[in-house]
Amino acid sequence: MVDFNKTLPITLVKQDLLGLVTEVQQTQESIAITRQGQLAAVLLSVDEYEGLLETIEILSNKSVMAQIKKSLNEAKKGNKMYSHEDVWLK
Repeated sequence: MVDFNKTLPITLVKQDLLGLVTEVQQTQESIAITRQGQLAAVLLSVDEYEGLLETIEILSNKSVMAQIKKSLNEAKKGNKMYSHEDVWLK
């Protein structure tokens, strides 16, 4: 299970939704919301949500994952690595 920075019951969330939305936008930390003591939802920023979707897209792309695995194997073998700056400067 995910460890959330903050967990609040839905009754408190309803009372301060605007403040909590502002908080997740500013801190980029998600808030777990419970209903009757059980985890029911998660409030997170758009940036965090989009990042999760991008991660899922990458992980579900077999050709991208194959290239990542190949690159990791090359790095483990000690083959030369290039920094992001090196690649874009050339």
